Amino acid sequence: MDFITFIDNAALLLVLSILSSNMQLRWLKREPLQSLALGLLYGLVAVVAMSIPMELQPGVIFDGRSVILSLAGLFTGNITTLIACIIAAAWRFHLGGAGVFTGVGSIIIAGLAGLLFRRLVNRKGLRLNMGRLFLFGLVVHTILVLWFFTLPKEIALLILQRVTFPYLTVFPLATMLIGGFMETQRQRLQVEKDLAQSEKRYRDLVSTLNEGIWESNADMVTTYVNPKMAAMLGYTPQEMIGRSIYDFISSETTEAMENYHLRRQQGIREHYEFKLLCKDGHLIDAQLGVTPLMDEKGEFKGSLAGVQDISALKLVQAQLAEQSWRLEELVEERTQDLKVAQSQLIRAEKLATLGELAGGVGHELRNPLAVISNAVYLLKNSMPKSTSNLLEYIEMIETETHNASSIINDLLDYSRIQPTEKEITELSSLVAGLLAKIPIPENVVLENQLRADLPMTNVNAQQVEIIFTNLISNAIEAMPEGGSLKITSRVQKNRLTIAVEDSGMGISRKNMSKIFEPLFTTKPRGIGLGLAITARLAELNDIQIRVKSREGRGTTFSLDFLLAI
Repeated sequence: MDFITFIDNAALLLVLSILSSNMQLRWLKREPLQSLALGLLYGLVAVVAMSIPMELQPGVIFDGRSVILSLAGLFTGNITTLIACIIAAAWRFHLGGAGVFTGVGSIIIAGLAGLLFRRLVNRKGLRLNMGRLFLFGLVVHTILVLWFFTLPKEIALLILQRVTFPYLTVFPLATMLIGGFMETQRQRLQVEKDLAQSEKRYRDLVSTLNEGIWESNADMVTTYVNPKMAAMLGYTPQEMIGRSIYDFISSETTEAMENYHLRRQQGIREHYEFKLLCKDGHLIDAQLGVTPLMDEKGEFKGSLAGVQDISALKLVQAQLAEQSWRLEELVEERTQDLKVAQSQLIRAEKLATLGELAGGVGHELRNPLAVISNAVYLLKNSMPKSTSNLLEYIEMIETETHNASSIINDLLDYSRIQPTEKEITELSSLVAGLLAKIPIPENVVLENQLRADLPMTNVNAQQVEIIFTNLISNAIEAMPEGGSLKITSRVQKNRLTIAVEDSGMGISRKNMSKIFEPLFTTKPRGIGLGLAITARLAELNDIQIRVKSREGRGTTFSLDFLLAI
């Protein structure tokens, strides 16, 4: 037996395996074309193998076609194996000789055996290791040795004597070795194919993400950006790749970016907000999630960042904050309005109650005081002049009775305040007539600076006279040591302002908010209804009262009247 021939066939099989693997997994990707090309390849290699056979007798040859076709069935599929078997069978038929039938049958058996073992491997999920490949080659070639008995008996016995041992030794080993190599090639190329597909899926995914992806190396030079990232800054990906990250931030944030990069070199991943510089020069607010990239030795190789443009979100947050602030202001204003309304309601209820009380008490006390006053008058007139001490006491009773009557009159005035009809009134003459009736102390200097041609106002003259009487009387009482009393006027647009100014003791800050409240007074006498009556009458006549006062410097009451149309 010539082993050299079998070794030549084995070398041919090695070439076949390399060409087959590359054709199957690299060169041809379309399935129908791939099956056709592989079938032609296996068939032609089988033809070449049959062209360098070991010839036992004329027409009886042995070669590596069985290995070729069995591996075709195991590693390819039905179409490829069928094409290869047809080509090999046609060539064996062309060669002719006594072994044509057996040779064609061995081609069919080898191809079918490979297909059956392929189905078994796929169904059981078996791994094609060296042991299984050797067993596969041994089984195939044992079947073929038995098939050789289809030859004449003397030829079959000669085969058993001279061919069986090398046939069942070299070809199963060749099947194992070549099959193992093909399986390794198939797995390696399949891994490459899977990696290429995985990378393509990754690139497709990154390219279609609605989030910017930015990759840089250890020197902060851009190595990859997806279209979303480039569009976010107004560039194309090609314009950004190869440029430093510092080209896309403002100079004011360089130090901050360097600090982030130092943390990345330490293997720290983090999320933070940063301003990025667009191509047109404007800045955008961005949310970055950055991960350090390390090699297998743990050395820093760069960074990978997911970037989101949050400029719109920042704008909405700012608008919400502003609206929240405005809402708080409105709530505060409304709260203050409610407090004022509540205060006014409480004050109105107090005033109503006080008015009822004043009316009732005033009527009940006025008659006894009138009797006391009349009795004092009669006693005073009937007593002799010599009883001066008694006369002094009677005068004291008379004075205090007058004071009590004045308080009761205030109570009755307060209880009688009601809206009344208004009339066109000339205020300069009204004030002049009032000043003629009010006794002005000698130590008080009066300056009536009202013009005689003041515009007309629509008010109730009697009630306005009470207002001025109270203000002038209070001003005089505020200057017990004397001082200056000025009455001035000013016309502005549709408003007339008359001010009553004194140089008296003034009003303290803590009392300013209480001066118009009923029953509040700082005087030793009186019950504090004068300014309460004044405020109520002013409200009924659409007069606005303003007060300005400084302790020790005096007080000014300003009355704003609406002009008559």
